[in-house]
Amino acid sequence: MLLITIGLGFLFITLNINNTQVVPTFVGYVLIIIDCVQLEESSHYFKKAIGVSIAMFLINMLSYILALFFSQQLLWTEQIFGAVTWGYLALILSMILHLFVLFFLVKGLQEIEQQKQIHLHGAVLMNLWIAMAVIQACTLILLLLFMPQIIMFSSLLLIAIKVIQYVFWGFFIHAYTIYRQSA
Repeated sequence: MLLITIGLGFLFITLNINNTQVVPTFVGYVLIIIDCVQLEESSHYFKKAIGVSIAMFLINMLSYILALFFSQQLLWTEQIFGAVTWGYLALILSMILHLFVLFFLVKGLQEIEQQKQIHLHGAVLMNLWIAMAVIQACTLILLLLFMPQIIMFSSLLLIAIKVIQYVFWGFFIHAYTIYRQSA
């Protein structure tokens, strides 16, 4: 579970220098995939997380490469993959798949809780996941309205999501320490 915990850190913390991510998000998905392969015998949810994480790895790697090589051109045009609509669809797909990865990780953690009879904060993590999912859905709906006041409110919701992600990661770190001590 160590690599999953570190991978979540790469997913939740973004460090940019000159509009380029220092550690790309897809690195986090690679770490999650590696650890899920080791944990898939503990829960079938980790096996499900592998497939979705591979999809997210590919999407994020493609996005990173496009941003790295075409960032200047994209600043001057509103067309990516042919239309702005594709950008929104890619964003929505990415958010949904990201939530699925987190869901499968939490469900896998809950199964380990039951098997080993240890408290790994599975219920708290699931509640945080639900909060993230609801706020992200509301944010996407509000962003589609294209009104300046609503876009500002959506930005505040994105900040709330970031805070929830950090709390989620903190509980996951604590769950990892408990898991490691019980092994």
